[in-house]
Amino acid sequence: LAALREARRVSRDRVAVLEWPYQVQESGPPLSHRLRPGDVAELALSSGFRKFELITLTNLILYRLGT
Repeated sequence: LAALREARRVSRDRVAVLEWPYQVQESGPPLSHRLRPGDVAELALSSGFRKFELITLTNLILYRLGT
């Protein structure tokens, strides 16, 4: 939450966050270290972002947060 608040403070109007999908995969961090999309959305809203977009990439998830 603190990192997103700081990102919101220093950004003009958008912040991008790359995260591993919340699923078991051969590569990447263990599932317990990954964030659920709903958790990212909740943290984004709590830190002052009003827009939330999830874009599924080949191996990662891109979250676009906006003010």
